[in-house]
Amino acid sequence: MTNITVIGGGYVGLSLSVMISQKYKVTILDSDTERVNDINYRHSYLKDDHLKKALKSKKLNIQATTNKKKAIENADVIFCCLPTDFDTKINSFKTKLIEEYATYCLRLNKSALFVIKSTVPIGFTNQLIEKISHNILFVPEFLREGTAYMDSCFPDRIVIGYSDRLLDSDLTLINKILISCTKNNPKVIKTGASEAESIKLFSNTYLAARVAFFNEVDSFSLAKNLNTEDIIRGISSDKRIGDHYNNPSFGYGGYCLPKDVKQSDASFKQIPQSIFKATISSNSKRATHLANYLKSKNVSRVGFYRLNMKMDSDNIRESSTITLLNKLSNSKFNLVIYEPLIHSKTFQNTKVEKDLDKFVRNSDIIVANRMDKISLKFKDKVFTRDLFSKDT
Repeated sequence: MTNITVIGGGYVGLSLSVMISQKYKVTILDSDTERVNDINYRHSYLKDDHLKKALKSKKLNIQATTNKKKAIENADVIFCCLPTDFDTKINSFKTKLIEEYATYCLRLNKSALFVIKSTVPIGFTNQLIEKISHNILFVPEFLREGTAYMDSCFPDRIVIGYSDRLLDSDLTLINKILISCTKNNPKVIKTGASEAESIKLFSNTYLAARVAFFNEVDSFSLAKNLNTEDIIRGISSDKRIGDHYNNPSFGYGGYCLPKDVKQSDASFKQIPQSIFKATISSNSKRATHLANYLKSKNVSRVGFYRLNMKMDSDNIRESSTITLLNKLSNSKFNLVIYEPLIHSKTFQNTKVEKDLDKFVRNSDIIVANRMDKISLKFKDKVFTRDLFSKDT
């Protein structure tokens, strides 16, 4: 039996583990004891309904542990699914933890195949291969928060990045594992490691640029008092453009897109480019434009309904709503937040109201990035750019 270890029990690691543990023996290594216990009791701590259902109902050969040695020593394949934050001081992702795990794992278990699924700078995998003299694959993930498990099971494509050092048997093994566990026989793209890293970063940068484009269309329409919905429907009816990632918002945000666009921009260095820089600038200008629009309103009490990026998300990291909130923090408004994910009385010096009815009563206007069933009840007070009732 092929033994597989997955390092990291976040959206990427847990979704991957639940999918492949239906056919292979999987051990999840995570430093969080509470997470480990949840996995072993088949509880999902992530906001993903399909993932929760699979954990409960599927026959899984899966266990979680905090014991590094136990998780690594007998593994045939090790998937690294650790987060990589963007460090503005070095203008790059933080990859130290991945390097440390790769070095530890391949010293303890020299025969294991190490597979990076974390998002890394272009060229990182090849540099790590040279540093530790071991075969390493880069196999990027293309998951959306909230639907990560289904995106794992039904991928648009599988990208396998490798170096000249890779053995044919290792490539065959990883191809077999990933293809046999997906449900839709996806296209497999085999390429160099740096090309695979580029595919990951530039895919997310394109999505961010697309979000920025439709947000700028909406900014124009808002300023000119035009019907944004009609304009976007007309644009999107062209099959070359399509009806996706076209719903206006306060800006792109969340964990992946902001950091990946910054890393893509940083990758160019001395190479001429303008689109990636413009995408970052556009996202910032969008928030400024909406803040100025709100400042023009003759109101004093502004409520912020939910700070999460998506309708059912439990994540407020890099939220565009928070960016807008910050741009209004020194304005004439009395600001208040309604966000069940925040348990403190304040957030960034702004009051957090726990009582929804009181929040609605005491707000002249309510800012909401996305509408849900609850906010529809007081939609007459809501300022939103959500035209199509979808996240993207």
